[in-house]
Amino acid sequence: MKRPILLFSLGIFGGIFASLFYFNFYLADFLISQSELQDNLKAYLAENKLDALTSPASSINPDFWQKIVNDSSISTVAIQVFSNNKLNRQGSGIILSNDGVIATSSNLIIPNAIFQVFVNDKIVRAEVVHNDVSKNLAFLKVKETGLTVASLDFEYNYKSGKDVIVSGKLTELSGPVNFSQRALISYVTDKDVILDTNLDKIINGSIALDSNGIILGMTYIKNNKVHLLSARIIGEALSDFLNKNNE
Repeated sequence: MKRPILLFSLGIFGGIFASLFYFNFYLADFLISQSELQDNLKAYLAENKLDALTSPASSINPDFWQKIVNDSSISTVAIQVFSNNKLNRQGSGIILSNDGVIATSSNLIIPNAIFQVFVNDKIVRAEVVHNDVSKNLAFLKVKETGLTVASLDFEYNYKSGKDVIVSGKLTELSGPVNFSQRALISYVTDKDVILDTNLDKIINGSIALDSNGIILGMTYIKNNKVHLLSARIIGEALSDFLNKNNE
């Protein structure tokens, strides 16, 4: 499991630069020079090395595995977080409503930061509308409609030893690029699910899929371990959030 192979384009380097370039013209209150953009990119890559990702689960045919990732990607987004005039964090998100509610990891949330999301083939601003650090779950909201909502499995039976696929998005020059890696459910408790997989900051907010392409939950990193927040917890939090906003 520790023999990683590269599963997404080396264009990621150019992609991060491109997203920074676009953002330089996207918000008038966030303009920085091209030299600063390049310095920020170099610093970000130095601080957050994008390790190669692990191979697909051996129990799943590689071609079928890739189809699962591609099919599920329509309900995921790439998220970038800008703070102090630089790209500070990035990860993925899960579309929970067709009018723009997106679930992601609290690890991506920074007070007073600027959040940009690649959705509907364009980069849009997002605002934080919910953040529960105890669950490591945050909701972002974008002003978009007609989004494809993720299909979550609220009744999945998590068992140690099961293979799953972790998948998310990053932004490159022509748009978001999918990445994916194998994971194994290491152990399960009443409150937690731990995955044995390659540890990389970019998987915060990624989805975990079973061999049927059903989304089992969202991944995040805590105490140098990859945790899986169950679809049931995400669904309950969304229901509470929507009820409060409809009161």
